[in-house]
Amino acid sequence: MKKTIRSIGLILVFSLLFSMMGFASSAEESALTLDEYGFVDVGDTLVEYGVYNKAASQSVLVLSGNGSDMRSLESNIIPELVNDYKVVCVSTRGTGQTALGTDHLTFEIEAQDLTKVLDYLNIDTTYVYGFSDGGNLALVYTLMYPERVSKLCVESPNINIFGTKTFTQIGFIFRYMFLCIQSRFNSDPEIIREREILGMMAHQPTLKFSDLKNISIPVLHIYAEHDMMFRAHSKMITKSIPDCKEIMIEDAGHSAALKTAPTIIGPALREFYGN
Repeated sequence: MKKTIRSIGLILVFSLLFSMMGFASSAEESALTLDEYGFVDVGDTLVEYGVYNKAASQSVLVLSGNGSDMRSLESNIIPELVNDYKVVCVSTRGTGQTALGTDHLTFEIEAQDLTKVLDYLNIDTTYVYGFSDGGNLALVYTLMYPERVSKLCVESPNINIFGTKTFTQIGFIFRYMFLCIQSRFNSDPEIIREREILGMMAHQPTLKFSDLKNISIPVLHIYAEHDMMFRAHSKMITKSIPDCKEIMIEDAGHSAALKTAPTIIGPALREFYGN
């Protein structure tokens, strides 16, 4: 029996590792050029940021998925926005050139970082797009700083761990537990970084559907037909946000849905954001 449980655990861990390769990989070689690049001091670390089409009047803050840096959406989402908007991207803690800065990473800490980056760029209010954990961060940010967001699009978010499909969530938890044990005996910063980033999926966010009723700005919710989240969870997110619009991308999975950026997501974003 113990051998069977151990085998199941190993299968889940390796399945998670292979699936995470898609999340953590940076964008392929891109022709996009940053108009501004730098770092913002947020107290305990320096947050890497970049700005495309700086001359545009309306900004869109683009937030990548778990473990991905600010360039990870350069091959799909950013090209759909860069001609019409000032696109602001950040490498959240532990990704890209941004150091972890703390051993206890939360969406709330990352939301505080975003405000400091926007303050540095003199952006009072902005449109926001977030994919996966970036969508979770976008929801947390909007709830914490409602005056800073004028329109919000979230793609494939979950508001708590119960929204993620069971075996996927078990895989996250197994891997996170392994990293927690490993970090007790090995103080390698890379192990701690991986532990904290994966911990975001293992036990965060901790929102309730009733929290979403406090969002009063226009919201577009996009998710895939075969997403990592339970369909009922995604539907409830839409239902809980007043006047929220939703798009379900058919015949697509979580990350694969990004391939529809030129045909579905991009046109929907431009129509939703407008000028």
